[in-house]
Amino acid sequence: MSTERDLPGSLIYRPDIDGLRAIAVAAVILFHAGVPGFHGGYVGVDIFFVISGYLITLLLIGSSRPLLHRLSEFYMRRCRRILPALLVTSLVTAAAATAILVPSDLVTVGKYLVFNSLLLTNVVAWRQGDYFSGSLLYSPLNHLWSIAVEEQFYLVYPITLVIIGRCLPRRRLLALTVLAAVSLALCIWVSHYRPGANYYLAPPRAWELLLGAIVAIGGRNWIRHGIVSEALAVASLLSIALSVGWYSPAVKYPGIYTILPCLAAAALIAVGRAGSTLVSRLLSVRPLVFTGLISYSLYLWHLPTLVFFSYYTVRNPTPIELVALFASMYVIAVVSFSTIEKPFRVGALLGSDRSFLLSAAMISTALLAVGLAFWESAGFPQRVSAQVQHLIESSGELHVDAVRCVNLPVDKIESGELCRYGPEGNGTPTVVAWGDSHAAALLPAYERLAQSHSLRLYFAAAGACSPILGAVKWTQDKLRQASCTRFSAAMTHLIRRLSPDLVVLTGYWIQADAELVSQPAVAARPDESTFKRGLEETVRQIRRNARSVCVVLDVPTLKFPEYYLLALAYQKGVRDELLGLSRAEAMQQQRTVEGAIRTFEHQGLLMTADPKEALCRTDRCDFHTPEQSLYRDNNHLSVAGAEYVSSTLEACFRDVPSSRPEQRRAAQAGPSSP
Repeated sequence: MSTERDLPGSLIYRPDIDGLRAIAVAAVILFHAGVPGFHGGYVGVDIFFVISGYLITLLLIGSSRPLLHRLSEFYMRRCRRILPALLVTSLVTAAAATAILVPSDLVTVGKYLVFNSLLLTNVVAWRQGDYFSGSLLYSPLNHLWSIAVEEQFYLVYPITLVIIGRCLPRRRLLALTVLAAVSLALCIWVSHYRPGANYYLAPPRAWELLLGAIVAIGGRNWIRHGIVSEALAVASLLSIALSVGWYSPAVKYPGIYTILPCLAAAALIAVGRAGSTLVSRLLSVRPLVFTGLISYSLYLWHLPTLVFFSYYTVRNPTPIELVALFASMYVIAVVSFSTIEKPFRVGALLGSDRSFLLSAAMISTALLAVGLAFWESAGFPQRVSAQVQHLIESSGELHVDAVRCVNLPVDKIESGELCRYGPEGNGTPTVVAWGDSHAAALLPAYERLAQSHSLRLYFAAAGACSPILGAVKWTQDKLRQASCTRFSAAMTHLIRRLSPDLVVLTGYWIQADAELVSQPAVAARPDESTFKRGLEETVRQIRRNARSVCVVLDVPTLKFPEYYLLALAYQKGVRDELLGLSRAEAMQQQRTVEGAIRTFEHQGLLMTADPKEALCRTDRCDFHTPEQSLYRDNNHLSVAGAEYVSSTLEACFRDVPSSRPEQRRAAQAGPSSP
């Protein structure tokens, strides 16, 4: 076996690096497939970044050619390495998406195709939402974000390295270390304030590639002692295993936790030269090396394979199906590597750089045009039946005031300048409806109840802000937590000002017990949840100024977005019972949270209203009628859905005194005699 030279920039082949690539891609695939024990498999992308930084730095510093030749050679190699398999994957995915996806999801694919042509798929992925939100199930090209990060790094880094080499020839390693430290500091800081941007954008990720570059330039002679190298290699491999198995989407990532897998990957590269450790020899076994060789094609094809299977079957694959999917994507990757990736890389196909670049530009332009067509046509809705189109359109309708009444400035809330419904006048009972986006979804029902009960209803909602005092969602960044805290303070100020007859609390309770963490002023006791303690504090403060409190229990959360269910149910003939929820499943979703709410109800501290009484009247829960969709997505009711459950909210208003004279007289007289 060849030994790696001491010459900086040596390009001697490293089979152990391909073995490390195999581990990285396997971790990512198993994470995306939802295999237990691989909840932290997303760290595989970080390992890829470190490897890429190492290898591209060797390419750049290992050439003695003039600057322009060196850069043009580098960029040409990158194009031949990345573009052929990427373009073919995009073409096949676009064709499959046209046949399988519903219109709104085809629009998303269109956006990815457009931004991929501009090297900006990480930006569209960031705008689509949280990486860990489950949206991967509907985005077969979401994984291209990491390729965009590398491409953006490739555009800037080579020139930066050349400038550093010219200006600071003896301080090149120090300069790269400083740049990496700045990027890491940015990553850790932004992880607390903008986690979505932190995950997808290149600046907070650059330190990972720069870490590989540091190893390439200065990490060759750091560790010479054999025992130390062996111990460090074993510890690094165990650290990667720990990250893959112990990390989860709950970890604030990337951030300080990213340091462990990245340092482990860098250490394995630094000490594993040419089979110098037991671990490097283990990583050099043929199955791992071959998997590493095809890892790029495997990465490209794995997500479309998983997404299209789950999307079409409307379920996660069984263990046997998952094994078959793994085998299929491996075969596809082998074919892709041998017929597309390798021939273009070595120049066996389109050997002329000019013809290669012209062909790649033409295909990229065609994909951009296809993406724009998907995007601008709203996903070609004529592909689905008129009934499905109508149901999908009805699910997307919003109440006329839905936007105006949500996320109001706190000063307007405190002064009472918020959405109001029902009659005005002295003696008119007042109600305050306070909540998050689930409250906004029920706005049509609140408006109807305000009119039918002749009361004045004040409404305010803030998206993703639970109406719970003394608690915030740990999943949110600090800016959003502060915004929700200010909104809650403004609502309590409004309640003190109005002294209403009733306060109605509505929230996305299904996640509250797991997502909320106590603020220091309202810390939960050891024997109770943060949600229960926060609700107790909220009710206590409200009852100082309000006559009564009512909590609206949550609606069932569907397994899939509503538009997706409807398209499958009507377009493919899938029966509703295979798509929706049973009543038992709906009750189980909220068992813990509803238990806490019911405890306070039994103590007479609050009332409850349960929309499930309308949605789940039988052993199955309704999610649509023949004419209309009851949900806007998998957890928000549509306008029709709010009207469908409005009768169940009557339970909140039964003790509110009426402003109508005839109703007041009837209430004072009590029930009539038989």
